[in-house]
Amino acid sequence: MDTLYWKRLSESIQIANTTKQFYSKYLYKMVLNAPGCKSIADNDIASSLSYRTLHSRTVNYGGSWYGARDTRFASEADLAWLELLKNLKLSNPDIKVRCEEPKVQVYAADEDTIKQVVAYIGEYVKHILEIHVPESDQARKLLGENKTIVTKRPKYQWKVSFAEKRCDHALRKNILNYLKQLDDLVKIPKSTEEQFTRPNDWIWGCYIYTNDLGVTDMLRLIYPGLIREVSELVQLDNK
Repeated sequence: MDTLYWKRLSESIQIANTTKQFYSKYLYKMVLNAPGCKSIADNDIASSLSYRTLHSRTVNYGGSWYGARDTRFASEADLAWLELLKNLKLSNPDIKVRCEEPKVQVYAADEDTIKQVVAYIGEYVKHILEIHVPESDQARKLLGENKTIVTKRPKYQWKVSFAEKRCDHALRKNILNYLKQLDDLVKIPKSTEEQFTRPNDWIWGCYIYTNDLGVTDMLRLIYPGLIREVSELVQLDNK
């Protein structure tokens, strides 16, 4: 990992190891501070920011005053910076740009591409908050094979991630009962079990661990399309 390169840009940049492919494709992730960034999806960023600033909604959204926060982000926006980010997104098919107000996440598959992004944003490197990069050549190879890197020797070999989708109560009950019958063959995180017992019909962010991939065959029979991804858990040689 070339930490010196990033620290030369700014001592405040937080550097982290990539432990899993992002979106099953990218090995590098850069997080940028960009209040007002959701307006880059609009044709006219300036008009969007103006509208957001003038039309504050005092709606309690998820326990926070969303309208007031949205107005604050819009009023703090740097129009030139947002225009640059929009151009970056539109002109670079090799990267993925995701806005999660007030931050922008930029994903790239290789080091050269993420450094090209750094060169592109120029003076705005001061807005880089975080960078996620492979720890070593070995890590890069394992990540390229869609493996998940863990710091401790894993008890379970496979992580099975479920898709975000509708799953009615009866179906979730059948799936959970099947998994619980397997005892130590699988590990069901508390968050997954809670989602499979709650009253609504949607699941998201759910996963299990297992040492037997035969479990995935049965899950696919119970509910085709349930499984989003299966990733092997591995530890680096120097750990």
